[in-house]
Amino acid sequence: MAQDKMAFFERATTDAFSFLTTDCGFMPASTEIQADQVEKEIYTITYRGRAAEVQLLYYVNSNSVTCALSRLERSPEGLPKSVGAYSVDFLIKLRCPEREIAEGDENNTDEDITRILCSYADILREDGREVLAGDPLIFSEMERIGAEEWAQSLDSGAVVMLTDETGTYVFGGEDETKPN
Repeated sequence: MAQDKMAFFERATTDAFSFLTTDCGFMPASTEIQADQVEKEIYTITYRGRAAEVQLLYYVNSNSVTCALSRLERSPEGLPKSVGAYSVDFLIKLRCPEREIAEGDENNTDEDITRILCSYADILREDGREVLAGDPLIFSEMERIGAEEWAQSLDSGAVVMLTDETGTYVFGGEDETKPN
């Protein structure tokens, strides 16, 4: 079942985001299956341009999708390096706050996933040119929004999860832990 859903997600993502390769000069998608302690499996499809990266993530257990945006810098060796990752929600707040995208839930149908992916693609196509070009100013603005949301989540006592290269950390609330 999970393999069927992942194959569907790959096809739907390729259809919705083909403009990145045909119109914006991004490299064809790469795919990866990751695991963490909460989701167990996360299927990631990445599109990489000269100065930006777009990741579509399918969370197998919760049957939900998200979109992350990163600016790329070149290492001294000339290799692209992702600098920060920001939810497309931050771009929506900056450029098209009237838009809403339902993330869905474990009851998402294939049509729901397609609709969400197409909405993400429309936002990037219509309001995300600065992001796709890797403009540092828009990424600074998204970072500011992320910091504001982080501070609000800590003030509210909510548990916030972040993932970095070393694993998944859970911060906030009264239970501040690092899972094994």
